[in-house]
Amino acid sequence: MKDGFTLLEMVFVISVIGIFISIIMPVVNRIKNDVRYKATMEEMENIVYAIVGNLEIKEKGKVSSHNYFSDTGSLPTSLNNLITNPGVSGWNGPYLKDVGDFKDGWGNDYIYDNSNGYIRSKGPDGINGTSDDLTKYIYQPIGNLTNNSIRVYVYDSEGNTMTNSYLKVQIKYPFSSNYTDLIYSNGYFYLNSVPYGLSHKIRISLYDSTISDTIEEYICVYPNGPSFIQKFVLKLKGAIGEEI
Repeated sequence: MKDGFTLLEMVFVISVIGIFISIIMPVVNRIKNDVRYKATMEEMENIVYAIVGNLEIKEKGKVSSHNYFSDTGSLPTSLNNLITNPGVSGWNGPYLKDVGDFKDGWGNDYIYDNSNGYIRSKGPDGINGTSDDLTKYIYQPIGNLTNNSIRVYVYDSEGNTMTNSYLKVQIKYPFSSNYTDLIYSNGYFYLNSVPYGLSHKIRISLYDSTISDTIEEYICVYPNGPSFIQKFVLKLKGAIGEEI
């Protein structure tokens, strides 16, 4: 019986190991890239939710996830604004937890463009602008976040339409201390260029020679754009505002 391996046997074993590694390594790398891809896409999605909320998740008919845009009326200038207050009025964060240092699955910083409204990962090659980039848009079209149309109908307790003869309807956004008057036209009050938001306050002021009263209700305005009129019905006694 001979001891050890011959040189030929050792070369054979090493060759077999080399072949095995050459076969398995691409599979391992592909699995690692798949894991990084999934983690990156999930994290970018969570960042988008922190900025504008998840419009698919609703509670009692309204978006329930509080978010940066709804609170401040603007997109963050930096992703760090989701964690630390940049001094913007209405900020009520942090809007993200356990996001780390805003790096993708391959260890590269995310590219955030608030003008065009997207977050991008450079992908496996770490180079921006190549075919393996991963891009998540915040909302499309981005202009809908700030340009929406609302129409408010106000009725008394008997169901009669109330006009501007003795009524003023105003709106206040979470990031503002001022009220904006709605415009009266043909039985309703309207306003354009209204930003998307989950808790805009509508104030109705009633005044005539015998009575003066004010009621306030919160409404949710969705980013549907100026061509889609969002209608709200408010009753002065007993009923809350509801979207129709």
